[in-house]
Amino acid sequence: MSKLRPKSFTFFMEQISLGNRLRLAFNISMGLLFIWFYRDTPYLGNTGLLLGLSIAITLGMMLVYRSIRNATGERAMRFKLTKRLALCQAIFDLFLITLAIHLSGGGSSSFGLLYVLYIASNSVLFPVAYLLLLNAISVCFFSGLIQLYISKLTVPLMPWSTESVIINDTFLRNTQISFIVIMLINALVIYIYIQRMQMGWQDAELQRNYLDRLHNLTKVGLEYHQTNNLYQILADEICELFGADNVSIVRWDERASRVFGLVSTSVQVVNGQQIGMTQSVQRAGHCLVAENVFCSPYIPPKPYTSKFAPSLLGAPLYGLPDKSFLGALMVGYDKLHYYSPEEIGRIQQASEVAALLISRTHLYEETLHRADLLHQLANQVTNITSDLHQTTLLPAVVEAASRLLHAQRAALHLYNRINGEIRCEFSMGLSEAYLDQATDQFDKILGKQIFKKKSYVLVPDVYQDSRTSPMQGLIAQEKFRAYAVFSLPSAQGSLGALSLYWDEPHVISSEEVTVAELFAERAGALLHNARLYQQASEESLTDTLTGLPNRRALDQRLEEETRQADRYNRRYALLMIDLDGFKKINDTYGHPIGDSVLQQVTAALYRAVRATDFISRYGGDEFAIILPEAGLEKAVVVADKLKSTLMTTRLHLPNGQEQFLSASIGIAICPSDAFEHKKLLFLADERLYLAKRAGAGAIISSH
Repeated sequence: MSKLRPKSFTFFMEQISLGNRLRLAFNISMGLLFIWFYRDTPYLGNTGLLLGLSIAITLGMMLVYRSIRNATGERAMRFKLTKRLALCQAIFDLFLITLAIHLSGGGSSSFGLLYVLYIASNSVLFPVAYLLLLNAISVCFFSGLIQLYISKLTVPLMPWSTESVIINDTFLRNTQISFIVIMLINALVIYIYIQRMQMGWQDAELQRNYLDRLHNLTKVGLEYHQTNNLYQILADEICELFGADNVSIVRWDERASRVFGLVSTSVQVVNGQQIGMTQSVQRAGHCLVAENVFCSPYIPPKPYTSKFAPSLLGAPLYGLPDKSFLGALMVGYDKLHYYSPEEIGRIQQASEVAALLISRTHLYEETLHRADLLHQLANQVTNITSDLHQTTLLPAVVEAASRLLHAQRAALHLYNRINGEIRCEFSMGLSEAYLDQATDQFDKILGKQIFKKKSYVLVPDVYQDSRTSPMQGLIAQEKFRAYAVFSLPSAQGSLGALSLYWDEPHVISSEEVTVAELFAERAGALLHNARLYQQASEESLTDTLTGLPNRRALDQRLEEETRQADRYNRRYALLMIDLDGFKKINDTYGHPIGDSVLQQVTAALYRAVRATDFISRYGGDEFAIILPEAGLEKAVVVADKLKSTLMTTRLHLPNGQEQFLSASIGIAICPSDAFEHKKLLFLADERLYLAKRAGAGAIISSH
């Protein structure tokens, strides 16, 4: 830190101006006093002349100082000239004091104290060398005056009676010796006092300079909003602030308890020193000093290169508001350096300012990151809320979560609370072999724990976490390094787990965890609603007795088949079936037995058609079957098969009785009979009516 002048030019000029005003007032008052004393003596004229000369010189010097102050020349030169003029004026003032002593009695005058008072009053203005010079000139002036008296070359003027004072050579010599002793003591006092005062001024100026630089450090730090840039700027500014050879900021990873970054003003410092020192500072919690790194208990012994920092001080950096350990500030010197208590205190103060600036930048970056995450969360949730179909919602949730947290792979497991099974419903970037084994061993890879203890599990590095040991073989094959599992909560409990995978070690921040939990909560609610929607849709499209699609489902399927036929030039057949003799069973045995017969007939129909064919209950004892990609010939063949199957199916009745039923069937073909599905349904139903009129087991495919 550079040493500045204890007094600035402005301060010096202000003191000169004040001194001239006081000088002018003193000269006038003293002049008037001597004029009063010598009003009736021949010395009145000389006294008035001295008064006028003193006032004129003072006024003239005031004008000269003003012109120097207003000049436009180099400041240092004007400062130097002003000091010399002030010294000359002070010498002239000493001469005037000597004349005042002569006019007031010489050796017997008490005005000799004016020397001491005058020099003391100038201690604020002049450096110690100038003050000692003025002190010596005072001795010369007074001693010279006394010597003139002893040599009888002049005699002092006596403005008042001095009958009680015996003035002789002995008295004058004693006065001279006493004055010299007093002035020597005054010189010693001046030297000690001025030295202390100069040191105080220097310390105050250095402190002001330090505070100005610290303020500038804060100002510069507030201009940066990126952590990496801020670390480098702080290191450079603090290095200049303390005149150090190297300043390093070591960043600390609180989760891993290790150093994860180092910013330095010089490449000549070996990182191992700062790392060892940082760990010691973290344990100690306060500043540590290693004046010689080779003999310091804070730095572990290591083979360093020839480029090193022999002296090192480490100050902790604690973040706000949680007082977390951010790292350490290292101030080093290329030579052995003694860290004074004042310097240690200032470095500690600088580290606190640096920690405050780093915390502010961290909070700013976290706020931006959190806002960005929330914005992405809103976008991803908006994308997935537009669809309640589970088949399309599952991949949408997985893809949205992977984009939100920049994961390379993801998987969604749904949990069956009834049988306790968990199954992967959708995955991205993971092999089937891994998913099969991972699902079987879900307990071993921390999956089901989230349903019991907490809503998430984080594994930043699979090779550093013992909990993943049962799956190390599978993980090595998949080549991912980190993963996280988040529960999917709902009103009925957890629905499952959302797993995210990263190809590199990844530490999820608290903000990302919060956003991921919000996303998982929203996704869980959506999946729950989708499940309810699917259940409601299935219930509304399913016949509760037979489990077959109902009339509404038939209409929807006919619409879909008609669209497919139109788009791809396809055809399909519609068969309307009515059970012959079913009313008699109902009337004879009652509706419960009739319901059982309908369920047995449903099973027989399933055996007679393909898996791609669509069977529905049209109402009562009527059924409808859609045969995709089927013409009239194929439809007739299937109708014959259905009739034969029903006629050979034993229907179980009460008391061990059995019965066989036949069926009447009406057939309509799209698009040959009709293209519009409602008309096709009407034709098939009309032909069924004709078949029933023709007799049991009739099949009608045209009019």
